Amino acid sequence: MKKKLISASIAGVLSIGVISNANADLITFDGLAGTYMPGEDLFRHDSFVTVFTNSSAANIDGFKFAGSGTNLNSSYGIDNALYMVDMQNWGSNSGLSGSAIDTFLTAWNGTDYAMFSPSLTFSLASNEPFSLNGLDLVMWQVGYGETEAIITGNFVGGGSITHSVALDDTASNSNIRIGNDFIHYDLTRFTNLASVTITKDTTNFLAIDNINVTLPDPVSPVPEPETYAMLLAGLGLIGVMVRRQAMPV
Repeated sequence: MKKKLISASIAGVLSIGVISNANADLITFDGLAGTYMPGEDLFRHDSFVTVFTNSSAANIDGFKFAGSGTNLNSSYGIDNALYMVDMQNWGSNSGLSGSAIDTFLTAWNGTDYAMFSPSLTFSLASNEPFSLNGLDLVMWQVGYGETEAIITGNFVGGGSITHSVALDDTASNSNIRIGNDFIHYDLTRFTNLASVTITKDTTNFLAIDNINVTLPDPVSPVPEPETYAMLLAGLGLIGVMVRRQAMPV
């Protein structure tokens, strides 16, 4: 019993000021569509969409997200665009019925998500390195001839890693309100990144959700003088207990 007590005391003392290193996060975009977010710059704003254009950055869960680049056909007027979308309320607020929206063959997973065209770049607002473990992607609308998306991780200090995603515009989005149209992609070696850029071809939007990232380990704070005092007192108590245990009965 005394040995257990001493072990517990040692563990308690050593735990003073220690912070867990596990720091993973999942960026879902839930609850953002239709809200007013700093930096949104398009006149259109309603209950099912929030829009960023002209490379204006959206701050989400400590990350900066911004659309970039020019479409092959800029007459669509969607250059540098990033949308937060709530497809669950798209029909009732756009004047289209559910069946009419289904004819657009638009991406659906039952939650809010983001969509962008033609490219999206994101990085930590603190400019610290991070890892990208995986994400969900799908074309927002089928039938525009997309064939490929490229995920590029830009390493801290230079260099990059790429992962190619094949886009099949006939395989998904068959009905807006059924199932999950998104495809999950696991990524390896996307570590120590300064930023990530996702680029696709032609003019359609690419939908993105459930971005799995690993954040920097938190910095352990320098213990206050009171903490040192507690540590010394705890060590002194352990010393007394060890001596008492060693004394013959």
